[in-house]
Order: sequence, then C-alpha cells, then structure tokens
Amino acid sequence: MHFQKPKIKKFIAFLVFLLLIWEVFIHCTYLFRDTYRAGRQNLVGFYSEKEDSLDVVLIGASSVYRYWDCMYAWKGYGIASYDYSVGSMSPAATIFAIKEIKKTQDPQLFVFRKILSRFPDTTGGVWGTLDAQDYSLNRLSAVAYYCKLNGIALKDAWAEIIDIMTYHSNHAALASKLSWQLWDNRADESLDTDGYYKGFSIDASHAFVTGPEEDIFTDQTKPLDGKTETVYLDILEYCQENDIPLLLVASPFVVTADDVMEFNRMEEIAQEYGFPFLNANQCYEEMGLDFSTDFYDEEHVNLFGAAKYTDFLARYIKDHYEISHRQDREADQLWESIYARYALEAEGAYAELHNTIEGKKATLEMEAVMRDTDDATDWLTMAYNDDITVFVLKHEGSGNAPSIESRAYLRKYGLFIEPDSDGRSYMGRVCQEVLYGSSIDVQHESTFFDEMNYVLSVWDTPQITIGGINYYQDIPEGIHMLAYDNHTQEAFDYVVLQVEEDGSLTMQHCDMK
Repeated sequence: MHFQKPKIKKFIAFLVFLLLIWEVFIHCTYLFRDTYRAGRQNLVGFYSEKEDSLDVVLIGASSVYRYWDCMYAWKGYGIASYDYSVGSMSPAATIFAIKEIKKTQDPQLFVFRKILSRFPDTTGGVWGTLDAQDYSLNRLSAVAYYCKLNGIALKDAWAEIIDIMTYHSNHAALASKLSWQLWDNRADESLDTDGYYKGFSIDASHAFVTGPEEDIFTDQTKPLDGKTETVYLDILEYCQENDIPLLLVASPFVVTADDVMEFNRMEEIAQEYGFPFLNANQCYEEMGLDFSTDFYDEEHVNLFGAAKYTDFLARYIKDHYEISHRQDREADQLWESIYARYALEAEGAYAELHNTIEGKKATLEMEAVMRDTDDATDWLTMAYNDDITVFVLKHEGSGNAPSIESRAYLRKYGLFIEPDSDGRSYMGRVCQEVLYGSSIDVQHESTFFDEMNYVLSVWDTPQITIGGINYYQDIPEGIHMLAYDNHTQEAFDYVVLQVEEDGSLTMQHCDMK
C-alpha cells in the first residue's frame, strides 16, 4: 500500500487538473457566446429564478416574449411566470426546454405557443436556444434530436455540440463588459436588465396593420407538413407520458387562410392527446384587440396588444386551472421591487406609444388634406416633414422661371430653377431635408426603410419606381413629386407642378397606379 500512495496522489492531481481545464473551457465558452438580449439573456435570467418559485412558464419564440407580460400578470392576477423564449425559437427545442426548466422549477402549467408549417424549423432557432443553456446531457440530447429530425449526422454537428467552435472568432467579447458578466452563464445584480422583465420585452413600437379578412375563418383543416407534425406529436407524447400540464396557444397575428386551417388541425391533434388548444385568433373581439393600434408588425403586438393578450390568457388560466401561488415573502418582495421598476418604464412606454399613434393619425389626416388641396405651396409645406418622403423628378424644362416666393418652396426640395438652368433635369429624395439630390446624375438606385428598393431616372423612359412599381406619369413637362408615408410605407399622392408665366406654382394630382 505504501508504494501506491504516489500513484493515487498523481491520479487525484490529474483529476483536479482535468476539472480545472473543464472549468476554464466552460467559462471561455460562455464568455464567447452571443449576448443577444431577446435570446441568451432571456434564458440566462431564468437560471436566476428562485427554485420552485414559478407558477407558469411559457415556451416559444417572439410570440411569447412580445405577448405575455409577466409583470402585468403578476400584479393583476397573482401569477408568477416566466417567458422562456428566444427569437425564432425552434419547436424542436421544446421538449428539452421543458427538461431544462424542470431542473429548478415545477410549474403548475406550461404554455406552449404556436407551431406552423410556414415557420420552418430553422437551425438558428435551435442553436439560439441551446447556446443560452448550460452545458449538460440535456443540451447534447437536444442537438441529437435536431440532427436526427433533419437527417444530419451527429459527427457533423461538433460546432453545435461544442459551440465555442462557432463563437471562437467573437474577439469583441474580450472587451465586452456584458460578455464578462455572463462568463458563468448567470445573470447577477450587475447585469443591466432594464426593458426585459422575466423574459418579457417592453415594446413601444407601432405600425398600422390591417387585420385578416373574416371570410378566411373556417372549420376546415389542412395537414401539417411532415417535420412540423413530427415535432408537434413528439411534444404532445412527451408531455402526456410525463404528466406535464400543458396548454397550447396560438397568439394573435394577421393570420392567413392556411394558418387558420393548420391551427384547426393542431387543435384536433391536441384533443386526441387530451390537451386544450386556445386559438386567440378566434377571440379578437373578446380581447378588444385593435389592429390599428396594438401591433408593431403583422406578426407581433406592442405594449398595448400585450396587455390585452395577457388579460385574455390570464383570465383563461384562472378560469380553467387551479393555479395556487406559492407564498414566499422574500420572493414576493423581490417581485414587487422588480414590478416597481417595470411600472415606471411601462408608464413611459405607454405614453410614448400613445403619442406615436396620435402623431401618425395626425399625419394621415394631413395626407387626406394634401390629396384634396389644389394649392401647390400648401402641398409643398405639408409634405416637408419627417413623416413623409417625397421623391422628385424633373425630366423636362418648366418653361417659365419661378418667382422669388416659388423658389423658396422649391429650394427645400433641392430644386434650384434659375432662368439659365431651366432645362436641367433633377432627381431627389426628401424627408424634412434633401437625402439625395442631383441635377447631374441621370439615374439613381438605392434602398430605404426595410430594404425597400427605389429607382429615379431621367433617361428616355423616366422612372419613379418604388418596390418594383413605376409611378411616373406621362406628363413630360413639370416637376413630378411622389409622396410616400413613412409609417404605413405606402405611396399616397402623386402631383405634377407647373411654373406659370407670372412665376407662380400650379399643381395637378394624378391617379395613383
């Protein structure tokens, strides 16, 4: 035995060395990972929740963290909940998300958001979830599941299994305070969490959205594609076999006829497994949902819409489930302190959103006046603001020199029409200031907003083309102006200005193509 002690010591030292190497490797991996807030930080924040403190956990993509307002549900309904969600979260990650959640929490209800064939099972949606989780066998199993689902050999997924192979070139992490704060994959008190509350993201953005046509709502069904149905069935079977309390929800958005029929099919399947399926798209009126105020795009609600949806879903949960909040004074005091911070930020966001919507409505009213006015100077004055982009094209001479007063209005749009330069062409894009203007170029092509393409051309075939539509009217002489609403992202008026003999400006409205 005396001669074995050195070997045992060496073996223990070797194990300690391996553990140290493993610790360094793990922390380097967490350090170099992406810090996307609506992804990594949402899930890292979950690990900070006190053990067995959550009543409800919601799982899914942005249809969770943009919709269910955890702090609103806490204050209004006494539900302690968490949005376990990342952007574009893949349904294939759901079972393993439940397993990860169950390590520290025993929720009385899991809520799983929509899954549709038109939302493909993207690679990013899986890794965006798994690369926020701790290294574990559960994470490895999730990678194996996704690979099997998509016909990928596990040996070809090393960059996902050991994700530092993906993020090793993220050298910016070494200089990032946030990356160092997340080096242990935990959210401590130093982490800036303003704007994200238990995974929920306060959003004061807005877009005017047109709701779906009523005639698309039907009882007909449409089969799910093979991969989507496989994942869906696997989730239901896992939850059924493991007595997981599950509520399936389709959050409200601008659904298509295909969406409606797929949701109907999902509901049929859910009933076969004994799980409820709540399609909020059948309850717009009950929610009081207003597509003109409650969305920031066709797929997501803003803070107004989130409050309405949270009210609707919280009432449903209270009516159909016995959710008994775990009384924990220390945890409740923490929630209250977080709510105080949330309430202050939400109040400002509500006011901002209200002012934005009112401002946009005022712009729409002004645009209606613009379409009706025959006074060129009034039109030019109203169009010269931050809410409107004007595309300008002067293809031929105006025939007359503008008066001093007229020039003052035209100069705002980059037009310098002098007696000796009357025949010069001009192209421009204006929004409160000249963003592009040229009397030399004959064609200009660029993009604006969400990569919307536009072309201005004074060649033989003039163009004012936006998104592939050429609005140019066949009136060669004059100054052509197309007014575009920056909020609705639609062209709403087209006018041609003429300079009269006395230098004044006249204008004619043209039919929109």
